[in-house]
Parts: sequence; C-alpha cells; structure tokens
Amino acid sequence: TLKKVDMSGVSLSGSFTNTSTGMSYLFYSCTALQTIILPTAGSSSGVSFYYAFYGCTALETLTGLEGLTNVTTFQYAFQNCKRLTEIALPTEGSTSTSGVFFQYAFSGCTALTAITNLEKFTNVTNLSHAFNNCQNLTIITLPTAGSTSGVSFSDALPGCTALTAITHLDD
Repeated sequence: TLKKVDMSGVSLSGSFTNTSTGMSYLFYSCTALQTIILPTAGSSSGVSFYYAFYGCTALETLTGLEGLTNVTTFQYAFQNCKRLTEIALPTEGSTSTSGVFFQYAFSGCTALTAITNLEKFTNVTNLSHAFNNCQNLTIITLPTAGSTSGVSFSDALPGCTALTAITHLDD
C-alpha cells in the first residue's frame, strides 16, 4: 500500500506541465496515501491539478505546492482529503491569463483549518462549492480588491460551521 510519495527530485517538464493534463488525476483516490512531497522547483508552463489529490482520504501532509508557479486549475484538487489540516498554495499565485478555477477544490476537507496564499491568486474565476463542509476552517482570505469581481461563489460555504471571518469579501 502506497503511503508516501517523494517527488522532490522530479523535474517539472514534459507531461507534468501540459496545461490540459499536468498533474490531473495523478493521485486520484489513493486512499492510503498519507504524505506527498511535490517537486520544489516552479514551472514556466501551466500546471493543472484537476482532481490531483481527490479522494486521498488519509492524506495528512502535502509539501512543495507553495513553490510551484503557473497553476491553471485546482478544480476538485483536494476534494474529500478528510485528514488534511493545512494547504499552502503557491506563494506567487498564478500568472495564468485564462484565470484559475477553484471549483470544489477544498470541498469535503473536514479537518482543514488553514489555506495559505489563496489571496495571491488575483485571477480566480470560480470558487463555487470550493469550501463545502470545511467544518474546521475558521478564516478564508480571498484575493484582494477587484480581483474577485465576477467570480462565482455559488454554494461556496455550506457546512463551514467554524467559519468566523472572510477577508477581502467586500473589497
């Protein structure tokens, strides 16, 4: 049973930087996986995390994500990662010109208490269902003024019973 993956020595080139696939479905429903260490170097091409960690119900530790650049989507990326308590998104946000999708990204992450660097993504296009049932999430810091204009927030927050603040929502 696969419990730990260390990709720190992997170069992000070729199929990992294909904007339509990238890391899509890479660890889809790896239910025993507890730790993932991603490559530490950024990418000049777009990287998709579409369904990348979806259903990794035992995942507790994910490192290396904060060093990546040009992420094109986090759609369904962490959905149902029930043991994941913290997610550090890329520190530079994304330079994707088409916008970044977070639809269902953190949905069902019941142990999640912190999402860092979400505010760095100034080109978010969809946050619908993004935080569904994030029962332990207390604060969400959205991208700053003007960058969330026209963003879909449809059903973004149901089940966020511990939520006490949303920063930049009124900007």
